[in-house]
Amino acid sequence: MRELHPAELPTLTLDEQAWNEPRVIAANVVLTGPVRWRAPLVFLGSVLSTLPLSDCGPDSSVTIVGRVTAPGLVTSGDMQLLGEVDIPLIEGQGNDNMLIVLGDVSARVIQEADHACCWAGTVVARTHASLGDLPKEQRQKLEDAILPEFLAESRPRLAPAMEALAAGQDVFRGRPE
Repeated sequence: MRELHPAELPTLTLDEQAWNEPRVIAANVVLTGPVRWRAPLVFLGSVLSTLPLSDCGPDSSVTIVGRVTAPGLVTSGDMQLLGEVDIPLIEGQGNDNMLIVLGDVSARVIQEADHACCWAGTVVARTHASLGDLPKEQRQKLEDAILPEFLAESRPRLAPAMEALAAGQDVFRGRPE
């Protein structure tokens, strides 16, 4: 896909909250407001967000060719991340859609909450609660990684943590390694 556009992409700063129409964005994008992706989107450059990203399935299908950097990501749609991913808190929420990551991932906590995830690159995460874990094991991993006031009793389990991240609060136990 990189061969379809110039090597040097412009940088756009956007504060759009709801992305409800299909789009192809041939730029590096800086997102400054809360984001809810609800449509097929293709970003040909990198995406930097100052707040957690939200990909709302089943209608969304988001492809990002470049690097993705954000404080958090909740996905319930189809998402394809082709470059490096630097997101401290990642949650895949259950449905028939999938998160596919081809690049390397740097995270503090990854939660696969009944959402299929495919990690092709190297994944460096302090805590990774995967679909292979029993629910009780997943819960224990999250309790060991996230302060208790930011864990919900019911799904989505990380919603309070994502809201706190959006407000600039630290939600993690201990320091990053």
